[in-house]
Amino acid sequence: MNHLPEAVLLDLDDTILDDSGNVSACWLGACVAYQADMDGLDPVVVHESIKRTRAWFWADPERHRVGRLNLVTRFGLTELFDVILIEGEVGFGKPDPRIYMQALDEVGVAPADTWMVGDNLEWDVAGPQRQGIAGIWIDVRGSELSAGHAVRPNRIIRRLADLREHGAAQVR
Repeated sequence: MNHLPEAVLLDLDDTILDDSGNVSACWLGACVAYQADMDGLDPVVVHESIKRTRAWFWADPERHRVGRLNLVTRFGLTELFDVILIEGEVGFGKPDPRIYMQALDEVGVAPADTWMVGDNLEWDVAGPQRQGIAGIWIDVRGSELSAGHAVRPNRIIRRLADLREHGAAQVR
């Protein structure tokens, strides 16, 4: 990984979009900020209701699948990328090797000239590495990799902006 890649493959959820890290605090902040518009409801009670509803929604695999559709479009990210592959549209997804190869075919880049960046050690690091793609783990929570862990990322970063910095932590 001594040279910059020709292509970077990016995971969407919990890499580009943080959909689990700070969600609860954001909802509580919104409830407190809009307390005056909630007809006297306690913002903490509303927040607890939102948390229960959120847990219910994401607990069902089909609701989870449908809820994840069109995220790129929904957040206005489409024009920022050359290629977007969505599991529900393609018919397969990570860690199926076909998804990495399809991405490379569509951008016309070899595995050795590509980085895959994501938060999942198996899907975003080990899977791509098996295809010859450098796997970069984004450890946003600072959980760190245990010495005996089977997956060894080519690089570990804490945030996407670290890709620009030469000093990103390297796994030895």
